[in-house]
Amino acid sequence: MSWLKAVKMEAKKNNDAQQRRERLLAARADCLERMTEKTRRAFEDEVSAPIRQGSQRPLILDQAWSVDYLYKPVSVREFIFNDYFLGKSLKNSIYPKIVEDLEELPNGTFFRERLNAVLRMRVANISSF
Repeated sequence: MSWLKAVKMEAKKNNDAQQRRERLLAARADCLERMTEKTRRAFEDEVSAPIRQGSQRPLILDQAWSVDYLYKPVSVREFIFNDYFLGKSLKNSIYPKIVEDLEELPNGTFFRERLNAVLRMRVANISSF
């Protein structure tokens, strides 16, 4: 790869990261605007302040799943390899790199691209029988 191409790729990556940051900040501002004053103060005290101070992940974030779920969701690895979930059909037929990629999934386009790739490969595997 040429030096110029590497510089252009790095600049695009930095631009994409900046655009994502701006979208996240706009979404955060929108959420804060819709909160009541009491909720906004609680968010600031329990979530924002500890993150800014560099402390460990706020406890409230570790318990946030309880609002939407009856039971804490399992990890991607457990979902793939545990026989209770996909383990009986998938654990011996999935590439380790796919599992690693799934574990590292952030939200956004990376997630959609990788999920589409996984689904295409799975369909290809099924259709080859």
